[in-house]
Parts: sequence; C-alpha cells; structure tokens
Amino acid sequence: MSSIISSLTNAQISALSTATIASLKTADIAALSTRQVSALTSTQVAALSTDDIVAFTAPQMSALTANAIIGLTTAQTVVIETADLAALTTAQLAALRTVQIAALTTDQITALTTAEMGALSGAQAAALTTDAVATLSTAQVAAISNRSISSMGTAQIAVLTTDDVAALRTVQVAALSSAQIGALSTDNVAALSTAQARALTAIQAAALTTDQVSVLSTDKVAALTTAAVAALRTTQVAALSTDQAGALSTGQIAALGATQAAALTTDAIASLATGQVAALTARDVAALTTA
Repeated sequence: MSSIISSLTNAQISALSTATIASLKTADIAALSTRQVSALTSTQVAALSTDDIVAFTAPQMSALTANAIIGLTTAQTVVIETADLAALTTAQLAALRTVQIAALTTDQITALTTAEMGALSGAQAAALTTDAVATLSTAQVAAISNRSISSMGTAQIAVLTTDDVAALRTVQVAALSSAQIGALSTDNVAALSTAQARALTAIQAAALTTDQVSVLSTDKVAALTTAAVAALRTTQVAALSTDQAGALSTGQIAALGATQAAALTTDAIASLATGQVAALTARDVAALTTA
C-alpha cells in the first residue's frame, strides 16, 4: 500500500475519503511526501489517528497547510512531538484554534520558538494555561507581541516569574492593562528595571497598589514620568517612604497636585531637599500648611 500511496498525485490525495485516510496504516502515512502532505484537507487531517500524528516527521508537519492544521483535534494536538511543533511555520502556528493552544502540554509549550511565540494572536495567548505560562522561558515571554500580552488574563500574568517580568520589553510593559499591573506580585514589581518603570503609563501608575508602590526602589521612583507621578492616588503618595520621596526629581515634585502634596507624610516632607521644596507650587505649599 505504501508504494501505491507514495505514487498518488496531490489531486488524488485530496480526493481520498476520510474513511480511506483512517484506514491507512501508520507506515503509509509516514511514506507520504511533503508534497502529498500539503494536499491533505482539514477533514482528512482530523481523520488521522494519534499514532499517525506521532509518526509525522518535522518536514511533514511543516508541510501541512494552515487550513489543514485547523483540523487537528485536541487529542491529536497533544501528541505532536516537540521537534515537529517547533518546525511549524508562524502561519501554521497562527492558524491553531484556541482549543488547540489550550491543549498543548508544558513540554510542547517550551518547544515553541520565539518566532512562534511572536505569532500568537491575543486570543491564542489568552488560551494558554497558567501551567503553560509558568513554563515559558524569558526569551519566549519577551517574544510575545504587545497586543497579545495585553490580552492575557490576570491569572496568567500572576504566574510570571521575576526573571520573566525583568525580560519584558518596555513596549510590552506599556501595553499591560491596569488589571494586569495589579496582578503583578510585589517581587515582580521590584524586579522592574528603571527603563520599565519609565515605560509605565499614567493609568498603570494609578493602578499600582500601595504595597507595589512601597517596593519600588528609589531609582525606579525617579524614573517615573511626570505624567505617571501626577496620576498617583493620594493613598499611593502617602505610601512613599522618606527615601522614595527624596528620590523624586524637581519635575516630579512640580507635577504633584495639591491633594497629592497634602498626602505626603510629615517624615516624607521633612526628607525633601531644598530644591524639591522650591519645586512645590504655591497651591501645594498651601495644601501642606492646611493639611
């Protein structure tokens, strides 16, 4: 049968019924050329046994069309060998349905290349299990597109390691929603670099919890943009330590509103340098004296 199968044209392969495909032996499937594999339809792929999928070589797997790969069942998806999965083109990876992505094992996830990770859509990224996210390498995390990382759930963000967070590109950090920012552990917030802290938007800065604010090192506090500082809630300002308050630049001090200035603790105010005090607006000073 293998010799007959190997002689079939693409048109003949595409014309095979699903019953015929299902009746083929694993050896017959393994004998298919990449040209013939590229002729398989999604319904034919769905008719393959899990043993057939395991028998696929990396070149055969990468020969499947994006339309054909959609036909893989979850049972078939979980048995794809890691080498075969890594051989998928970005177009094939992008074609996977969310149920297929969710079915991937942790071993399969770790086999994905950075190019494949970058090809994940927002819906696909959101379909990754928390166990899968927890196994991602820092290079894989950094490869996720800005749009896709913003689509991930808070539970997924919460399982990122400090190394993962430190590996995030600044554009990825800026893409995080306020809910995702709130899901970061204090260790993860402490792991942010000064460049990442500088990338925080006003909305993100306002979403930080007081516990998260308290773990920002002085260089990260100093790296916040004036827009981010101006967006801080009074409870966040009140949570600033004397060292953190002392690290604020004159520009950041000037960006504080009257209610924010009034929220500074007496110890924080006492820690301000002459230049910082001079940067306070008249309204800020008035708020301090009446607070």
